[in-house]
Amino acid sequence: MTRGTFIYLVRKFKPFIKFRTIMFVRTPLEPKKVIGLMLHWFGHGVNANIIVYRFNVGTLTMHKYVIFLFML
Repeated sequence: MTRGTFIYLVRKFKPFIKFRTIMFVRTPLEPKKVIGLMLHWFGHGVNANIIVYRFNVGTLTMHKYVIFLFML
């Protein structure tokens, strides 16, 4: 995938991915990181633990975004 295509996808999905920051909760992931995480998961079909390790996110965080993007 080219960088231009990736930026295009980030711009299209950014309004849907933005989560609000709530007090005493970690800040949400950047839209670029979320799109990269999801494209990597969809493209390679690897185990969730591998993606959690590569993108340095928590397991619950990854599953939160996976479930949210499947609902779109």
